[in-house]
Amino acid sequence: LASGYRYLDQGDPARAQKVLTAAINNHDAAPLRYARSMAYAMRGDLPNADTDSSMAVTMSHRHPATLSQRAALMMAMARRQEAYAMANATLAGNSQDADALAIRGRITWKDKNKPEQALEDLKKAAEINPKEYGQLYQVGQTRFMGDRAMNAANKGNYKQAAEDAQAVLKTNPADSRAHTVMGIVDLKSGNVEGCIKETTMALKSNPQDVWALFHRAIAMETLGQRNRAIDDFKKAALIAPNRFGPFYKKLVQAQREGKP
Repeated sequence: LASGYRYLDQGDPARAQKVLTAAINNHDAAPLRYARSMAYAMRGDLPNADTDSSMAVTMSHRHPATLSQRAALMMAMARRQEAYAMANATLAGNSQDADALAIRGRITWKDKNKPEQALEDLKKAAEINPKEYGQLYQVGQTRFMGDRAMNAANKGNYKQAAEDAQAVLKTNPADSRAHTVMGIVDLKSGNVEGCIKETTMALKSNPQDVWALFHRAIAMETLGQRNRAIDDFKKAALIAPNRFGPFYKKLVQAQREGKP
């Protein structure tokens, strides 16, 4: 077992697999199956990794360590419902398993659409293992604040939108969506030039940000800079034709007819 892990640490899963297979043939045991499943996984042999992982869980009487390893393997195999179940089973036996917390957090966010609940798991995983999961939690927190900022802006709660967007920008000054939200807030408060400044910063980070293009176009039209507004609407329409195509056509028609 020690030799197998040594080869895994050296990045040599083939030799690890060979050593562990010999050990299993001599005396089968859950830790050996657990280690060999890692060797198989590192070699891209997920079916055999799946078999060994399942055996390890059975032989260990569902020990949290083998459950956690299986949860990670299920994630790698895109078997997310099984991964979620394994993560929950792991945490029932060991609430401090950072890997299981991170897996459950990812699935809770993406598949169950519960970002606040997911952040609790990701935060705990980061506290337990900051080296492995600190960045994941930070990214998740930034995304959550960005989502909340945009939702608040869409609902007309511009104070909340600005607070959340500014919190994101403290962490990532180049965040496109946060700058877009600040542009929306500026536009709604009558600060048209501020909107142009913020949405331009958003587009420097993400030229495909359609909402930055959309609101900058409105700001440009407000200032009478119709040609620039048409350019932004055209770009937005090329990215999302169903949503922004009608706005672009309407503005072009108004340009032709000399109408406001």
